Parts: sequence; structure tokens; C-alpha cells
Amino acid sequence: MLAMASLELAIATPPITILGRSRSKIDALVKQVPEGAISPLVVDYTNLPALKHGLDEAIERRGPITTTIAWIHGIGDEAHAIIADKMAPGGVYIHVLGSAAADPRAGVEARYASLRERESLEYHEVILGFILEDEGGSLDRQRSRWLTHEEISRGVIDAIERASDRAIVGVVEPWSKRP
Repeated sequence: MLAMASLELAIATPPITILGRSRSKIDALVKQVPEGAISPLVVDYTNLPALKHGLDEAIERRGPITTTIAWIHGIGDEAHAIIADKMAPGGVYIHVLGSAAADPRAGVEARYASLRERESLEYHEVILGFILEDEGGSLDRQRSRWLTHEEISRGVIDAIERASDRAIVGVVEPWSKRP
């Protein structure tokens, strides 16, 4: 879902390393940019020893990790600390989260406090919400839908450019309208 953002960053600020679980998806991105703009790192972020090893190899090849854009599903929460530990001091960690992160009952504030509180990192959150489409003026007549891949990528790039602590792509309220 971040393919367009990855391509834009690879063209604007090469070289970048893209970590992903799918060789075919990463290879498809590599083919769309000049040679050397993307360094692929294919690893399953739930395999923590493999993740550590892959990051060490990437650092050896490309140098320190200065910026991370991480959209890691809840099953891989432990990967955040590993990635953050491998980053250069003063690095920027952009944490992409689903709309559930905006639910006050979700406990996200406590869940990611260890990332937020790292003095060695500049931490930012990008929460992916949804789109409300007006079908007649009143809230009752609004239809909601999830963000498209293009809207997600554009929203993440915009959040990076604004460098706000917390950005929301789309909307997260009213919660009752979440698709």
C-alpha cells in the first residue's frame, strides 16, 4: 500500500532500502526506478533474528538508517524496537498506523510509548483513517470508504513533508462511520 510513496522517495532521495516480506512486490518496485535507487531487503518482520540480521546487512551495505517509515501490523509489534535500535542517533521514525489507533479505547498511547519516549529518535505517527463521501448534506447520508493505495501513499508523503508529530490521512471521526 506504500508502493507509490516508496517510488517517490526512491526517485527523490536515492538510495533507499525497502524492507518487505514479498520478493515479487519489491522486485516490481526496483524495476520502476533507476538502478541502485532501491536496495531490497526481503525479510519477514515477525522473524526477529532474520530481521536483525537483514538490518545489519543493510547498514553494512548502505550505511546508517536515518529515516524509517514503518507500517507493521500488530503481529509484528516487536519489530519496531529492533528497527529503532538499529537506527542512527537523531533518526526519524515515521510510524504508520491503521484507523484503530485513533480509537481512544485502543490503548495505542501506552502501546507505543517506548518508541515515543526514545531520546535518540524523532518519532512521528501517521494514522490512516477513512473517507466520508457526501450523499446529500446530512451526516446520515454520508457514505464511508477506506483510503485507496494512492491516498495512503500521498498522505504519508505529505505527513513526512509537514513533519508533524501526528498526522491523520482522511478522517477518523465520527467513529460510527468507520467502514
